[in-house]
Amino acid sequence: MSRDLGALLDLPVFPPITKTCYYHPNVLCMKYLMEANLPDELHYWTCKVAKKTRLDQVTVLTYDPAKRKKRIIPYDIQAVAIIVVALKLVFALDDDLEWQLAKLAQKKNQGENDITIFDFQKWHMTMRPCMDEARVKLEEEQARFSWNSERIRSYTRKAKSRIVKRKRMEANLQNQFCKLAAAAPDAGNQGPSSFLFNWEEQNTGKICFHGHSLKGITQRGNKLHYILRKKYWLNTLKKCTNKFCKHWKLYNKSQFPSSYRFVISLFAVVLGVKPSAIHYEVGLVEEKLLRAIPKKKPVKRLRKKI
Repeated sequence: MSRDLGALLDLPVFPPITKTCYYHPNVLCMKYLMEANLPDELHYWTCKVAKKTRLDQVTVLTYDPAKRKKRIIPYDIQAVAIIVVALKLVFALDDDLEWQLAKLAQKKNQGENDITIFDFQKWHMTMRPCMDEARVKLEEEQARFSWNSERIRSYTRKAKSRIVKRKRMEANLQNQFCKLAAAAPDAGNQGPSSFLFNWEEQNTGKICFHGHSLKGITQRGNKLHYILRKKYWLNTLKKCTNKFCKHWKLYNKSQFPSSYRFVISLFAVVLGVKPSAIHYEVGLVEEKLLRAIPKKKPVKRLRKKI
């Protein structure tokens, strides 16, 4: 609908999204890696996925209303999808490889090392209560939301003046009770923040994984096609060609590994969207990634002459 409206109004091309722009996937991936308490070294993999899929190009990111076939990109969801694909490339998220790598990281971290290797199991145990706590807070905020309209709906002037006077009396009484209770009624709201979680060094109750290393985990898999051939699994085996199909809304959790479901749920809480939206975007990134990987030509075998 918005694409047709933009074409009808003959809107100009939107400002180009370059590498220094906030909506560029490399910038957004770094932001959400910090938000999800993941290692900084994963940014190398997200940049590599964005480059392979050509999702970091200005022509792909910039929206042109004249091109009706071009869809409006959900930049935040796309950046999160790139992170999920990078995690699948490194850890597979198949409920097997990530736990094996976690055991190896625990053994290496027990020795005397200058660096701390990223432990997926410890990260999972740290983020699980944080995600549940954030989800409860969001639900409480939604429950506190006032559904009463501030506009006074009345048909006569007498009724309107009566309602205004009643609201003023209620506000004055509430302020008086707050003063008697020694409470500050207008303490002021905290400044807006784009981060849901807080990983400051002063907060000793939570482990910060930003400086942890991936050394020993990504040594064998420096090439994308290696892991894709060995351990990588796809979200969907066959893409639906029907335009009216809503298969992406049917996100059946039981069909996917628990690690993948946890990562999708975590980013869904961070973005405030449904997990099916992130799952659908992950499928689109995977489709572009498979197209970018060159296929091996079949080896021709010569028949022996009898």
